[in-house]
Amino acid sequence: MKEEDKLLEFIIFCVESTAVRLGRCGSEVYRKLKATGALENYVKPYYDTLHTQGETYIVDSLLEYVFYRDAQWLPEGYLPIIRWRKEVRDADRIPWFGLSGGESVGRCMPSEP
Repeated sequence: MKEEDKLLEFIIFCVESTAVRLGRCGSEVYRKLKATGALENYVKPYYDTLHTQGETYIVDSLLEYVFYRDAQWLPEGYLPIIRWRKEVRDADRIPWFGLSGGESVGRCMPSEP
């Protein structure tokens, strides 16, 4: 597999994993990551390091990247992982969704025109 193909596959993984965490459509997440520069300025340049990390770390870092560029797009009450670890004692709770790990947060529905 060519390096370009590996990068594309990884970007798809990043987008879809983030979409699952947020309970949003992959296309919506892709547009936001592209608009904020997360793909060009974070995922692509740091691919060599990021692709060795786990899904949770990757999604957390992408959400933090978006948080500092367009926090209003994220769920109400979302805090970057570094900040909420200091504020939340129960490490198994995801404070911005109020869910324990593994629960579904929504369905991907087509957006209305």
